[in-house]
Amino acid sequence: MRFIEVNEGLRLRFPSQSQDFSEGFEMGAITALLSLDLQGFSRPIALANVDQAREIAESLGYRMSLGAPGKGEVVASFARPSAKPAQPARPALRLVANS
Repeated sequence: MRFIEVNEGLRLRFPSQSQDFSEGFEMGAITALLSLDLQGFSRPIALANVDQAREIAESLGYRMSLGAPGKGEVVASFARPSAKPAQPARPALRLVANS
């Protein structure tokens, strides 16, 4: 059984739950962090969650890179691309009086 890092300095484990439960909880925590629109962050994740984490990260506009694996987990780093595509200019608005 491994600890799951929820936030920096906050690690949890669920001794009476299955491995599937822990992996699902971990993916929920990762997805919540990805939805915060952070520029980037790193978390240790279970090797079994790598493919799913990459799929979710890419769908939310993040790139994921992995460190060296060890003891059933790997440190995954999530980052937003630094260059954002140019946004089209918004039309100028003007006030029109009723006649």
